[in-house]
Amino acid sequence: MRHLTIYLLAILVLTSCGLKQSDSSANSNRIDSLKIDKAQSNDWLTLKKYIGTFPKETDFFKNPIVTNELKRILGSDYKLYLDHVSLSGCGSMISKSNLVVGDISQLHVGGYGSIVFIDIANKRMYLFWLSSTVSEKKYKIYGDKPIPNTILQLIVDNMNEGWGHVANFIVDSDSIKIEIK
Repeated sequence: MRHLTIYLLAILVLTSCGLKQSDSSANSNRIDSLKIDKAQSNDWLTLKKYIGTFPKETDFFKNPIVTNELKRILGSDYKLYLDHVSLSGCGSMISKSNLVVGDISQLHVGGYGSIVFIDIANKRMYLFWLSSTVSEKKYKIYGDKPIPNTILQLIVDNMNEGWGHVANFIVDSDSIKIEIK
């Protein structure tokens, strides 16, 4: 009986040592993973992971690249834009013209829409924000100037698709023009 007790005690000690080693190994793996995540947080290529996802259902707006770029291009409008996001729905992020594109808009209110464009190759973000109804025509295009023609054309195409029955959106030099029907 004594040998059985010693034997069981030995198994218990060895098993708990093995568990501690596994915990230590798991912690090490977790730390390595955090280092990789931190390194990737500065890698614009990682933004491709959002394609096919809904930005409000992921960590998109908490991603350091996205947050830093939105703060940079929006400046003092950053907090107002986050308010817009909180009231809006969103479509699935897509890849179009070598850009990651996302529509974050309020539904059934006659406007109040935004489109995010991420140019991974050039490490730039652009944002079209219609901060009023379509008929009020209050909008801004944020990002480094001049705004690329590809971005302007995508804005016009998207807005005409959704709002073509109310207004005509046209590329106008380095901006867009809204003509109410």
